[in-house]
Amino acid sequence: AWQVNQNANTVTELYVELGAGIDLAGLDYTGKAADGVGDKYKNCLKWMPMGTYRGSGTPGSTFTGGFDGKNLPIKNLYVNGPNYYAALIGYMGSSTVDTTVKNIVLKSGYSSTTAYASALIGEVIGRVQVQNCRNEGVSVETTTGSIAGGLVASAARGNSLVLERCSNHAPVTSISDASGLVGSYAYGATVNNCYNTGHIEAIGAGGKAAGIYSRTDSSIRISNSYNAGEIVVPSSGTAYAVG
Repeated sequence: AWQVNQNANTVTELYVELGAGIDLAGLDYTGKAADGVGDKYKNCLKWMPMGTYRGSGTPGSTFTGGFDGKNLPIKNLYVNGPNYYAALIGYMGSSTVDTTVKNIVLKSGYSSTTAYASALIGEVIGRVQVQNCRNEGVSVETTTGSIAGGLVASAARGNSLVLERCSNHAPVTSISDASGLVGSYAYGATVNNCYNTGHIEAIGAGGKAAGIYSRTDSSIRISNSYNAGEIVVPSSGTAYAVG
């Protein structure tokens, strides 16, 4: 994360491979839950997403290349800040090269921001493939704005987002546009062999929530994918099993 963010967009096609599991608990972590979901992780080492948002709709840095988690556990991921795109990876992708993230296992944690929150990727830009990734226990929440996804918050700028063999099992809560897999703008996306079992909830008036994606168009392609999680919206809201 430091390498990507400190060098802005000068570090391209960086390949990351985990050699061991990661636990971001920190020495003072007690593991005892307090009043809120996030309070349980407040003593954890605060994670700075790979690829950062600088404001005015543009990233300060973008992660391109590849990330192979080797199915090793990432525990106690704690992302909590005022800026958009809270996730393990904040901004990811390129319009010129394929970027792949695979075999990521997110065991526990909390990811929250004003809007555009996720466990794995905040914003997809360009060509990104997400393969064999699962969010087992990172709770995702937006505090004042909308758009939250169990794996990806938004693919608004994505030319080609592909999710294969991925799943979410953690709760996702947002004012609106809450989803188990992709929070919003999954234009042109392909979803194969993916599913959600997490509790998905939109809490704002007229809010939308869905198992797979909450906002997209007819260009999305879904196959062999399903939702088995509870979808909750206000009486004025809209719930979708898929999207």
